[in-house]
Amino acid sequence: MAVLLTNPGKIEEYFLSLIPIKGPGPIFATMHNHAPLIGVTTASGTGAEVTCVAVLARDDGNKDAAFSACNLAVVDPKLTVTAPPHVTANSGFDAMAHALEAYTTGKFDPVTGQGNDPFSKVLALKAIELITDNIFKVYDDGSDLDARVEMSKAANWAGIAFSNTGVSFGHCIAHEFGSSFHVPHGLACSWTVPATVYHNALWEKETGLAIAKAMRVDVTEENTEQEIADALKAKAIAMLKYCHIPNISTKGFTREEAVGCYKKAIEGHPDQFANTIVPLTEEEFADIIGEIYDYADALSE
Repeated sequence: MAVLLTNPGKIEEYFLSLIPIKGPGPIFATMHNHAPLIGVTTASGTGAEVTCVAVLARDDGNKDAAFSACNLAVVDPKLTVTAPPHVTANSGFDAMAHALEAYTTGKFDPVTGQGNDPFSKVLALKAIELITDNIFKVYDDGSDLDARVEMSKAANWAGIAFSNTGVSFGHCIAHEFGSSFHVPHGLACSWTVPATVYHNALWEKETGLAIAKAMRVDVTEENTEQEIADALKAKAIAMLKYCHIPNISTKGFTREEAVGCYKKAIEGHPDQFANTIVPLTEEEFADIIGEIYDYADALSE
């Protein structure tokens, strides 16, 4: 609404997917040319109050977005205390996915403006630490204001971080699960967290060790990449289980259907697919989706 109050036409004319076709032009201009907008958080998840886009659903069911940054962000942890446990968990793991993916993006790309950014990595790593230390507290007791404060910080800082770096293959998968299977975004992101920590630790030992320290995983330089990756994955799955993240098959789609959406995920979010430490092939990406389905379907066992 903020965009259309000050710009002509329909919102579809400002979808970010049109940039390769029409160029940035008026699509970029809407970032600053819109009615005054105040973002107020009621959960610690998306960091939307400090991101520059509004996420929208297209007529074909796929997600798109338009540039529209808030002029003012209001982050009051007291407004999050009534979020129920499952919303607290889903939104918290959304923030964790933002932080992890912001920390593990590929090289900076001057064309997209996404990729590795030292300032954002500092914020992302601190957000990972705060979520690890506080998500169980707010899940068990939503009125724990001290823990809510820390989760609010984490979601906000992760939002700033991924706004600069972009997100990676985890969100590429999560966005497609949302479009194809109508899964809540935070839940879809929850399922991707173990795969994100596992593969990035395999690709780059230093990155794995930094994330392990933030996630309170006891590994050292003496451990191999595989050992670090396995330990991180186990910790992430244990966190999902503690917060009773549901089995993936309870949401009505099969492993074959999940893996089968890999091409659509890449086509819909090519920048996210490419924003990795090590470039992925389509086959490797499909395999990762299969891995996610397998462990996410055993969460309540």
